[in-house]
Amino acid sequence: MKPVSHEQAAQADIVFLAVNWSRIPAALDGLGPWNGRIVVDANNPIEAPTFQPFDLGDKSSSEVVAQLLPGARLVKAFNHLAPTLLEADQKAKGGDRVLFYAGKDASAKAAVAALMERLGFAGIDLGGPAEGHLAQFPGGPLSALNLELHR
Repeated sequence: MKPVSHEQAAQADIVFLAVNWSRIPAALDGLGPWNGRIVVDANNPIEAPTFQPFDLGDKSSSEVVAQLLPGARLVKAFNHLAPTLLEADQKAKGGDRVLFYAGKDASAKAAVAALMERLGFAGIDLGGPAEGHLAQFPGGPLSALNLELHR
């Protein structure tokens, strides 16, 4: 691997979006068109390091992010565990650490699930974009839940 600019990274088949919530619009500025590329929304509607939640009204964070990414196939994933758990040895305890994902595009979700498997995780599909809040921090009942699947 070699470092690339964020403009070059945004041209990948699967793009990860993981920035402070208030910086999402600026991070995406000028990066489209998305033309059906998969964007993994790994964000939560909080501002680090204070962890102050944002009021999104009746929308899920994925719905808010999707509005900023016309033409992208959005999958909410990699957002419910602390980064230290994501970078740890996924086989340390003999199982596969569980990651949740949600989205409306079945083939995009399948691609993200396959990536999770290659990285040593067990992916669990929560359903559509509205269900993504179940694993969202703060308030989602699955947020910070560190589970392992033993197969």
